[in-house]
Amino acid sequence: MALIPGTEVDARGLRWEVVFAEQLGPQTLYRLRGIEAALFGDEIDVLSPFEDVSPII
Repeated sequence: MALIPGTEVDARGLRWEVVFAEQLGPQTLYRLRGIEAALFGDEIDVLSPFEDVSPII
């Protein structure tokens, strides 16, 4: 299940916001934007399930 843009997630031990998600067969490519001070505004690409991306509830 892909997460929708705007969802706050935990990845690599930090908090991020999902910018977009794209299904690539059995994987999902996420573009994440940092929402913590150290990486605020920085964007990274993460390929799930190789890296864990969990919604913050």
